[in-house]
Amino acid sequence: MLDIFLSAPFAHPDILDVLFDDDTAPVSLRRATLPDHVLVEDRSGMALSLLRREGGLTEGVIVTAEAAAAARVTFVMAAFGAETAEVPVDGADGPAVVLAHVREKAPSGPSRIAEPRNWTGERQMLLHEIVREIAGHIGERRPGEMPALLHGICFRALARVRGRSTDLPAVLRRSPRPGDVEVLGLQSGYAKYFGVEEHVVSHRRFDGGASGPIERAVMVSGDGVTVVPYDPVQGTVLLIEQFRPGPHARRDTNPWLLEPIAGRCDKLEPLDESVRREAREEAGLELGRLVQLPGYYSTPGVCAEFLTPFIAEADLSRAGGVHGLAEEGEDIRSIVVPLEVAMEAVASGEINVGPLILSLLWLDANRSQLVRDWGASSAA
Repeated sequence: MLDIFLSAPFAHPDILDVLFDDDTAPVSLRRATLPDHVLVEDRSGMALSLLRREGGLTEGVIVTAEAAAAARVTFVMAAFGAETAEVPVDGADGPAVVLAHVREKAPSGPSRIAEPRNWTGERQMLLHEIVREIAGHIGERRPGEMPALLHGICFRALARVRGRSTDLPAVLRRSPRPGDVEVLGLQSGYAKYFGVEEHVVSHRRFDGGASGPIERAVMVSGDGVTVVPYDPVQGTVLLIEQFRPGPHARRDTNPWLLEPIAGRCDKLEPLDESVRREAREEAGLELGRLVQLPGYYSTPGVCAEFLTPFIAEADLSRAGGVHGLAEEGEDIRSIVVPLEVAMEAVASGEINVGPLILSLLWLDANRSQLVRDWGASSAA
């Protein structure tokens, strides 16, 4: 038997159910504190790590379990960049030396001390989803492969958590009832930045019966946001242009597309903050007031992506140029054109990206109201 220290967020019953399956159930759990260590969140706010820090104190539990259970925990914690170490803890029965999983270095980029009391509700559900997907790779990947996959695992988990809280009208469409969809099988066929899941389901038919088993592959990409900046003084919009692998894979003769500013929801932050961050990264632009449009699934037959579009107030008088994050290999040209020119490009087919078409159509129909609401002299 081995004694393992788990910090408080990982000691939640839902997390323990994933860390220890039926064959590796822990023998006992008891409260403990780990001195000279702190729990930190990475820059996304979604990944947790233990770091050595003099004077720090981390609350958690000591889990007593067999070696097979310890190996499962080690695999999961390896995804967070942690390694197994012996540490002294203060337990209910006095001081003891146990195993813990500690990062040697802080996560790259800004990080902050995580407060366990904040890891409740949505955050606890998020951690459960992250750990569940990591554990799904046990036996299929080596622990050393997992840190490179963590970023995608985290934003896919965030999308699933937010998906469960989605509550939209069901006036024209049917209202779901418990048992309408039965999950018969789920496998992850591919997982890197994006993932591909093989789902086998049976669902309630419109005639009241149940469908037979249906096999469907779904690209799981996480949620995203888009924004079209609009200058109510100049009557202009900002578009971005960049190379896109999707058209290239289709053998499109011109894989450079005009798009809205867009990005993945890969940080634990409100949608409006995601939009403002993406505008800085992709166009060097500070946004003013925002209008959030109804969200939508981009390609629901094959993709789990859910997009939330925005129209933003902006001063575009000096906007333009090439932007993007070098570490993400981005090469993004931003251009400013009158809204009328953008609408002509929609009509001609030159703009052939659905999210941009939808946002421009909304903006064209509502521009007069926006000018009245924002005032032509109040652009950011």
